[in-house]
Amino acid sequence: AGPTCSFTLKRIMINNSGATISGIKEIGCYVRMVASYHLGFRDVLPSAVSVPDGGSITVIYTIAVTV
Repeated sequence: AGPTCSFTLKRIMINNSGATISGIKEIGCYVRMVASYHLGFRDVLPSAVSVPDGGSITVIYTIAVTV
């Protein structure tokens, strides 16, 4: 195999809604394509996640390609 190039996307989302957000089952990343946005990739979580008020959830994707 040849060399690999990769980059990491990290997003921290803080819940300041005043209540627990429950039932998060999917995560994804939208990308901008010239004049519009499209879902670039998404994942279904193995089990639902809840984020309490004032809490946060961190999503980290590492995208890699081998040439």
